[in-house]
Amino acid sequence: MSETSDEQFEDSGDQPAEFGDAEEQDSASRVRRRLAASFGDRPLMVYLVLFAGAAVLLILLVIVWMTATGGDDDTRPTCFNIPVNEAEELIMAGSVERAEVTLDEDQPLTGLTKVVLYLQDGQCRELPEGADYRGDLYHILGVISVYNEAADRPIRVRYLRQPVPPALLATSTPTPTVTPTPTVTPEPSPTPTSAPASPEPAEPPTATPTPSPRPTQAPSPSPERTVGASPASQ
Repeated sequence: MSETSDEQFEDSGDQPAEFGDAEEQDSASRVRRRLAASFGDRPLMVYLVLFAGAAVLLILLVIVWMTATGGDDDTRPTCFNIPVNEAEELIMAGSVERAEVTLDEDQPLTGLTKVVLYLQDGQCRELPEGADYRGDLYHILGVISVYNEAADRPIRVRYLRQPVPPALLATSTPTPTVTPTPTVTPEPSPTPTSAPASPEPAEPPTATPTPSPRPTQAPSPSPERTVGASPASQ
């Protein structure tokens, strides 16, 4: 009798454990059925592969964006203007890390507008912009191209296509300078000079007879008279 009661007790003790295991199995089967209904009876591994592929694609997109933008943040250094000759010197000296070229999005081939040089020390320099300076911008791009052919660390060039104001696309028309009309100074009319009067023929000089000197008669000596002498002796 005691053995029967012990067996009944043991059976009654094992029954709750078996009942709990059955509930866990039912709950697990219900979860699997819900997942199967959500995934359309596809294996779970398919979705894991899809999620992994999407993550890899997202990482690649981030890498491409970092490469294209150079990892720039929104905080940019203040760019100072630089003439063409100084920009050329910086490029050939290896001081430029990258260049940013702005093109018009509607006319990229003829809409070169601006070139910004980012230096190795974090500073940046901006060349004069607009259609008036397009020749200088092409010159700088040519210098960069030549430098990249021989440099160990080439300059990265980034092209931006964006709307450009029409004022920067058209060559400015120089304002014509009003030249003052020169005052015409009347030339003095030549004063008529009367022809010199022809000299009147001079009358030939009249020969004035020079009076010939008259011979002067020498006075004859008067005879001396001796007092007391006789007339015969005189």
